[in-house]
Amino acid sequence: MPITEAQRLKRRKRCYSTDVSAILGLNPWSNIADVWHEKVYGVKDGRTNQAMSMGNYLEDSILDWFQDSHGPIRRNIHRVYKGKTPLGTHCDAELKATGDPVEAKTSGLTGPLGPEWGAAGTDQIPSYYWIQCHVHMICMGRDLCHVPCLLGNFGFRLYLVRRDDEVVQVIHDRVNAFWDSVKSKVKPDVPPKLDVIHRINRRPSSVTVVDTQLFKDYERTKAEATAESKDHDDAKVALLTAVEDNESAHDPDGNFELTMSSYTRTSFDSKALRKDHPDLYAKYVNETECKRLNVRKVK
Repeated sequence: MPITEAQRLKRRKRCYSTDVSAILGLNPWSNIADVWHEKVYGVKDGRTNQAMSMGNYLEDSILDWFQDSHGPIRRNIHRVYKGKTPLGTHCDAELKATGDPVEAKTSGLTGPLGPEWGAAGTDQIPSYYWIQCHVHMICMGRDLCHVPCLLGNFGFRLYLVRRDDEVVQVIHDRVNAFWDSVKSKVKPDVPPKLDVIHRINRRPSSVTVVDTQLFKDYERTKAEATAESKDHDDAKVALLTAVEDNESAHDPDGNFELTMSSYTRTSFDSKALRKDHPDLYAKYVNETECKRLNVRKVK
């Protein structure tokens, strides 16, 4: 399920299920540095893709299917762990009879189904979902997580993830160590994704000083950039990571300067429009402020 802006602000104070899989190095779309930048600086909402949109649209139908065979559920559950570890979860639902978490998933609808999916009734699901289920169980105090799914070529399936205490301990240890780095503002050793860097909440009119070599690497790789090369993206990430949450930067000698100019991106919330007011397009247009990178050599 998509999260609200209020939920996004709360997420900066704790690590949630998708954060934990990234912290453990198991999330294919995010890494520990992405999560660190989100917690320390805050980031604006990113774009959704077709697979994500389909998952959001189909979530209620999958939960309806599960409810038909397992009984009533409560939807859109938010829980925080009561102990020391800063964990929280937004779970799709919980089974009313037991309080067990229920996490709906889709896969293989817009592309091939991955080999991580096993037989129905097992816990053979992708590792990042497996970790997500454990965060649900930690925060909700349960030992079983139900994972109803809609899978390409297979239709509806139900998987069952049972609590593994060794995995629970690893989650506690790694999340607490990560949170120490957030509080002390010690960056992870790996770089963040370029998309995350562009979405950082930047402090207006703030300026910092950045090593000259980072500017030179950026200019060199920009001149040499090809469609196949990633060197320029890597140089851009290194430069912007050093800029942190500032809006502008320069090198110590004043030979280079960088600015992040704002522009507005308009997106269309078709789901809300279709549900509520199909005749009122303008009411459901979302405008998102973005930052454009400008680097120049001072004459």
